[in-house]
Amino acid sequence: KDIYQEFLKQIPLSIYKMALNEPDRPKMIVAIMKVLRENDSENATEEYAQTIADRMQKVAQKVLEERK
Repeated sequence: KDIYQEFLKQIPLSIYKMALNEPDRPKMIVAIMKVLRENDSENATEEYAQTIADRMQKVAQKVLEERK
């Protein structure tokens, strides 16, 4: 099995729902920026955080559809 699929299954549905909830996006960007500053300071930009948030939304949509 794909290691990422196993990882994604362990994430609570509430996290995926938050990723799709547009009012929560600013909080998500702040959280992503914090992780980037700690782990990938070269890419710690708002633009990159937005890109990651967009990718998270796509993954969340797919995961929630599969879990129905």
